[in-house]
Amino acid sequence: MNSSGVNERRPGRNVIGGSFITIKRLRRSCRILSGRWSPFSQPSRGLGAPEARICYERAEPLCHLLNRPVLLYVALMGQWRYSLMTDKLAATMRVAERVYSLAQEQNESALMTGAYGALAATHHYLGDFETARQYARQGVQIWRSGTVQSHTEEFATPVVRCLFYGAISEWHLGEIASCQANMDEAISLAKELKDINALASALFFAAILAINERNRAEVDRLCQI
Repeated sequence: MNSSGVNERRPGRNVIGGSFITIKRLRRSCRILSGRWSPFSQPSRGLGAPEARICYERAEPLCHLLNRPVLLYVALMGQWRYSLMTDKLAATMRVAERVYSLAQEQNESALMTGAYGALAATHHYLGDFETARQYARQGVQIWRSGTVQSHTEEFATPVVRCLFYGAISEWHLGEIASCQANMDEAISLAKELKDINALASALFFAAILAINERNRAEVDRLCQI
């Protein structure tokens, strides 16, 4: 603050919460959004840990300030995962819709695939299996177009999420053959991409399907993968 009582903004700095933070420090802060950097992404804490919500909510304004839409997408997806595990589904849907709006604004295939996956999952848990399947199919269709380049900040490959949520929605709709084909593809693709998080999720939901089918042998097989 100068002698006239006016806050001075130093070159290359911005005022956030009354504190001067350099752009360089803001960029470093945004790196916590990547699963490789964030301690909250570790299995010991879980995606529903309160610290995860705080991490992603604090990162959101930084992403706006730096004009980093991809990291903003990662922050919103982090909020969506936390809400999916801890909040009412109406609140989760609002976050999923924010992800979708951002993806539309950016017109980027990778973000659209992730947004469709979030919408598919949320509609699935709301019991709207047909809508969930439609969103999942749209995400897979974008992936198969060959225009998608996943970002390293992704917690898991979005198209795998589309495949397994599409599969379990199809199971509820009675389309067992299509369900199994999509689930097999989800597991195969996660292995091909060497995405351990996506593979763990796909195997989990495949095991749930096997339990629903009372197929103990398949459950045992999946647990050995």
